[in-house]
Amino acid sequence: MLAETVHEGGQFAGHCMVGAKLVYHGCILLGWRAPRMTKRARLTECVDSNPGRVGAGVGTDIERFAKVIKEANIRQGFARREDRLSDTSKKMALACHIEGQGPELVMFHGGTGSWTHWIRNIPALREHFTVHAYDLPGNGDSPSVPGDITPHDYVDIVGESIREVGGATKPVYLCGFSFGGVVATMLTARMPEKVSRLALVAPGGLRSASGAGLGRSRLNLRKMPPEPVPEDQRRAILRHNLMQMMFVHDSTITEETIDIQRDNVARQRFNTQPFTGGSLTRAELPKVKVPTLGVFGARDNLSWPDVSARVDPCRALMPAMHIELIPDAGHWVQYERPEPVNRLLIEFFKPVSGPRDPRGLLNSKSAE
Repeated sequence: MLAETVHEGGQFAGHCMVGAKLVYHGCILLGWRAPRMTKRARLTECVDSNPGRVGAGVGTDIERFAKVIKEANIRQGFARREDRLSDTSKKMALACHIEGQGPELVMFHGGTGSWTHWIRNIPALREHFTVHAYDLPGNGDSPSVPGDITPHDYVDIVGESIREVGGATKPVYLCGFSFGGVVATMLTARMPEKVSRLALVAPGGLRSASGAGLGRSRLNLRKMPPEPVPEDQRRAILRHNLMQMMFVHDSTITEETIDIQRDNVARQRFNTQPFTGGSLTRAELPKVKVPTLGVFGARDNLSWPDVSARVDPCRALMPAMHIELIPDAGHWVQYERPEPVNRLLIEFFKPVSGPRDPRGLLNSKSAE
């Protein structure tokens, strides 16, 4: 179950999961009404409030998350609620799942997603870092934004939210997946004083102008029919589309995976295609001056005609980027192959004394 607490500084902390908390980073006027908050935000008990449990395994966390979704009966709709925030700033407050202790690691999810895109990575990362896994604007439990907002204005909102993470003058590590990789690249280019290291996991936004949008157009995606939709049919469509876009192996998809996807699809209110289907990352990547890691599933079905369509522009635009290909993995690589991705991220972000060569991450161009 879930708990409601007050975060330091008076910010509202919505969800508590395995000793973690969900806070709203950035502050707004008192009396702000959180848009489309899910019923799970109304629950009052904690899944596991024992901080000694933070080392629990990945499977345990996913099972707990699935239990929360089912017990909260998310499938019945959304609840709206009013939460009090202490600051009187007009900044937008973004929901952020926080776990662990150590250097600040900020993580951005992909399109049609939320912090749960990192559900198989947080248990390992929280042992080394304070993980801040955001719900980006218009996704998850974060506020909506206008549909016609420009990418630059969108990134400004995100930038204002992370500016205070760890303290206004303290740099953070930043990691973005797919759509979140585009946002992370743009933010790093404009806030070099705030981001000290950048990891891009299957980033979008690398197409040339002539190739924009081709990746999804070739997929055999199924549309959800008008409501009411029988639950078994809904879940079958979600499973099919996950295999088309995200995974190589059908065995990766469990009932819990579908629960996560269903929850994320239901709460999406922002079209991320202008970010992922265009060339925003291609335009901003040359401006990034911090050490950068690129991680790609070698069989990413969203990269047309193959993964080289995303890897090659990264190598050309940023020769210093260290690139790792994860064999036998698709687009949602950190979920399908969490162990090698976790090792890469820990080695890349883990503080060391003296200079280090990022090429020594796994002593290989391809993570096994």
